Amino acid sequence: MRQKVFAKHTRQLKHAFGRRMHTQYILDILNKGHDVLFSDVDIVWLHRPYRFFNDPFDIFILEDQGPPSPTALCAGFVVYKSTNATKQFMERWIAEIDIFKEPRPDQVVLNRLFQNKLMIKKPVPNFKYKVLDPNRFVSGHYYFNATWRKQNPQVKPVVLHNNWLQWEETAD
Repeated sequence: MRQKVFAKHTRQLKHAFGRRMHTQYILDILNKGHDVLFSDVDIVWLHRPYRFFNDPFDIFILEDQGPPSPTALCAGFVVYKSTNATKQFMERWIAEIDIFKEPRPDQVVLNRLFQNKLMIKKPVPNFKYKVLDPNRFVSGHYYFNATWRKQNPQVKPVVLHNNWLQWEETAD
């Protein structure tokens, strides 16, 4: 019974955190004039990624899967530049999160902004984002697929997202 209660509270905290807290925290830091590199715990840096963030974009963001799948942006690795456009985008993202009565992870709302063309209907003026090169910022969806790795030996990840992992449970 204790595990069920813990799991319920963990889900509630996860929804609360994913729903708004980290996006608001990032906006607060941006409003102080600082750039933010947000990296989830399951992101592994194999090399220093900073040189990839010098182009004139407001946000640099990781793809969750990559070609040929539809692009799913990953809120787990994002560089936010402290620009007016980034701050306006964050305010829009937070407002979209707040619309839902049921908790929705921030990443779901982020993708809704882009995939449902909400950014086209009501664009943030001068907002520019860049999806990071999926051959340098690699999703676990591909990297942990042996066939994909054999077919793509030239890929040299800078950052690896340890997602999409599959394993078999063993008896202890």
